[in-house]
Amino acid sequence: MNNSKFAAAINAEKPKNLKRAIEDYKSYLERLSKRSVPMIERHFMPSAKFKDPFFVDGDLDQRKALLNILCHSAGALKITVIEVLQSSNPNKVYFKWAVRLEKDMAELEGVSEIVFDHNFMIVSQDDYWDSASTVWAANPILRWAFRRGKKKMFGALLR
Repeated sequence: MNNSKFAAAINAEKPKNLKRAIEDYKSYLERLSKRSVPMIERHFMPSAKFKDPFFVDGDLDQRKALLNILCHSAGALKITVIEVLQSSNPNKVYFKWAVRLEKDMAELEGVSEIVFDHNFMIVSQDDYWDSASTVWAANPILRWAFRRGKKKMFGALLR
């Protein structure tokens, strides 16, 4: 079975409510703004856990704080979910995404592993991306400025 047939077969097995939850969360991310950050609670269990390059084991409050910082510090935040990848686990999907903070800035791409519970609420999200792969991070002076800026912007979140 080729990959597209496999993905279609898995997608066909997902309940309608789970498909709707996946599409709703995708839409939330792509429309993220300062005003919409608190609405993240519609998608996550209060006890949800997050893993991200900024923190190893974060909670929902840390995720909201991170999104607030991104929305307030970005001149033109744009999140695009490029593709939703299915998993053999019926409650797990992968979002391939791109984030742009400013209109003239390169995009940062990554993948999120998202797990839903039986009530179609997200219980965990692990984000994977490599900041060192971007051009500005490869330059020693820019890398120093990035680290300094990261501490200044996200210091309260870093543990």
